Amino acid sequence: MPNLEAALLDSDINAVGIALDYKNQHEVIQFVDELKLTMPILLGDKNTKKNYKISAFPTYYVINEQLQITARSMGYSSELGISLRADN
Repeated sequence: MPNLEAALLDSDINAVGIALDYKNQHEVIQFVDELKLTMPILLGDKNTKKNYKISAFPTYYVINEQLQITARSMGYSSELGISLRADN
């Protein structure tokens, strides 16, 4: 997640994280605090995981202004990789 945070600096990319492997909001808050994340992080559930076909962490989706998924990636992505996907 820090690599995503870094990709957001000085860009017009908006990001929202969805935490899926956490039992409650308190665990998510601890995770956010430990990594010093500033982007919003939501608590998802098994339905979120199923609907977005998440099988590995992290999974990234790039969604355009028409709310269409334009790119998807599973696993670690570098700052550059995230920026390149977002520019497409």
